[in-house]
Amino acid sequence: MIMSETLRRNTGHSFERRVPIALVAALLLSQAATAQTVDLYTFSATNGGSLDPMAGAVTLIGPNQDDAASAVTNIGFTFNFEGTDYTQFSVNSNGGMRLGGSAITAFNIDNINDANNNPKIAPFVADGSTSTGNVSTVLTGVAPDRIRVIQWNTGVDYNALSANVLFQVWLYENNNVIEYRYGAGSPTGSSGFWWTGISGAVGTNFINVRPGFVGSTTDVTRLQSWPGSGTIFTFTPPEPCVPPPAPGNTIASITSGCPGISISLSLQNNTPGSGVSYQWESSPDGIGWNPIGGATTATYVTGPINSTTWFRNSVTCSTGPSTVTSDPVQITISSPPATYYVYTGTQFTENFSTWGNRCSTADVPSSTSNHWVNTPAFGAGTWRQSNTTVLASGWNNISGQFTATAVTANPNAVAITYPTARFHSRQGSSVIGTLDFYVDMSAATGSEFLRFEYINSAGSGNLAVLVSTDGGANFTQIGSTLAATTPFNTWVSQQFTIGSTSPTTVIRLRGTAAPTAAGNDIGVDNFRIIPAATCTAPTGPTALVTGPGTVDVTWSCASCTGNFLVEYGPTGFTLGTGTVAGPFTNSPASITGLANGSYQAYVRQDCGVAGISSNAGPVAFHIVPGDFCASAIDFAGSNPSDTPTTPSATTANAQNTFSSSPCNPSMPGPDVLLYHDVAVGATLSFTVQNLGGATMVLGYGETCPGEINLACGASYFTTG
Repeated sequence: MIMSETLRRNTGHSFERRVPIALVAALLLSQAATAQTVDLYTFSATNGGSLDPMAGAVTLIGPNQDDAASAVTNIGFTFNFEGTDYTQFSVNSNGGMRLGGSAITAFNIDNINDANNNPKIAPFVADGSTSTGNVSTVLTGVAPDRIRVIQWNTGVDYNALSANVLFQVWLYENNNVIEYRYGAGSPTGSSGFWWTGISGAVGTNFINVRPGFVGSTTDVTRLQSWPGSGTIFTFTPPEPCVPPPAPGNTIASITSGCPGISISLSLQNNTPGSGVSYQWESSPDGIGWNPIGGATTATYVTGPINSTTWFRNSVTCSTGPSTVTSDPVQITISSPPATYYVYTGTQFTENFSTWGNRCSTADVPSSTSNHWVNTPAFGAGTWRQSNTTVLASGWNNISGQFTATAVTANPNAVAITYPTARFHSRQGSSVIGTLDFYVDMSAATGSEFLRFEYINSAGSGNLAVLVSTDGGANFTQIGSTLAATTPFNTWVSQQFTIGSTSPTTVIRLRGTAAPTAAGNDIGVDNFRIIPAATCTAPTGPTALVTGPGTVDVTWSCASCTGNFLVEYGPTGFTLGTGTVAGPFTNSPASITGLANGSYQAYVRQDCGVAGISSNAGPVAFHIVPGDFCASAIDFAGSNPSDTPTTPSATTANAQNTFSSSPCNPSMPGPDVLLYHDVAVGATLSFTVQNLGGATMVLGYGETCPGEINLACGASYFTTG
């Protein structure tokens, strides 16, 4: 039976409070209750309350104190909070209080859910000072019905000239209730930082009093106002649980999935009251059960599950005590088998534009065909679309993203379209992720190519391509491991020979992150299987400018019987947009009538009915003024000694047509072509200085361009 009684202190002041008159055993159970975190407490707001007169109070913090904290002080009885017994407390001048033997910090506490000063008792936290008032305390009543009262008579804001707020905290011995009581108050300053509530031993367990006097265990919006004279906020611990618990079924977010999935578990029924404890258990067969370490709440998120597992929760009510297990749930682990794409001898292309759910959210490209397997399906190491999110991927972040579309010039390059495939190498920790494509290569010749565009700008991870011919049981790497790409923010086309005719071929892209999280992520686009070439491509193309506006393009092509085509254009041109010269029956191909400029050229073989080969190249060449003496410069002297002077004009960017092998290999230009008429038998002396530090070569001859080597040097030399 619950009764209302009036207690009267020797001061003559009277006040009302609720006290349960019940069996002693029940009272003791309430005090010994466990598993009663703050978020299970009941909050209420009432009015018409009065303050304790504080007769005989002890001062904890005196007047004129800003950002001051009290010493740890005895409560005077054992106060149970969240199932833990406390006998001490401390306070500060900013309206904060802390239970336990560790003192509260002197400064204003900013947030109810932070990790500091827990457990927090916060009747009115604001940036204040004691000003003309103080913080004091008194113990009232007789055991087991004593009350610890703490009063703040302080100034808010901190620079208030006199105390302008009055409020109290009451801790009840007999039922462990906490009350906040408010008197007159007219605080000033920034109300946006005024807040009220309680937090548990873990700051994320809390009841925050929001505007409108609503208690919330999730919303940290500050109260931002003075509660008002006569207002009482009450925080009541839960009543003891009533045995037996009835948890009901074990509820799982999903009941089947691929190896490595994590699931969320909960219970069908809540077990109300204090003194309730939980222990999640797992079993490989639903018969033998093992407790899961640290899984001691009503909900649980598993780690990765790699085999079929049963889960249940053993729920105990300390009254009795009584333990009942929830009905178990079976989590079935299996991977949906991949199907093999059937290669028919025509090109296959995956551009990664659409992704779907196989074992996780958007974890494989083109999920409807089910040819791809991503391992792991979620979390560190998983592959995803380039525009994924942390929530969808399970990555630690999405930093390292790339947005470039430029592709290094290559006759086989394909334009980049987003989204692409992406491996999060910035994850660090050397994590590995594989993206496997299952393909039946029975119709192949063994000479098919795998091509794709690849980017890893300033990346610290790497990518390897592996092939299995036995359905993924064994893999062999093909080609070299791909590391960082250059130029920066530029894709590079890659080509590998697949070398398989197996009906159970698996092509694997294996990404590996660096030990530390750095650099950009790895990108792959335009994954394609290219039929084996039946028309051989030329190799080793070169270009030599042989005269004004004329270039000879040479190549090798053993046992080739077709004609050859040369496609040329400005440096960086796209194949298919250039000028095609030919057909030529053999090498070299001489092309004339070229305007001044910088060029690239490609060579391919035309095999007639067998088709056209892939392109070889590019090879670069330059047609510039000054080559072959078309613009040679006269540097006749302008002084009595006929000493030649530095020419005022140059033939910069001229092609290097002069072989300087006696002193240095030929390098790209510029050649600077000069001439000077001298008498027969004259002796000349030259000083050559290169301020840029490059190698300089001096040649002469009776006719231009003078290709008899005379001298050379790295930066400065004199010869005569």
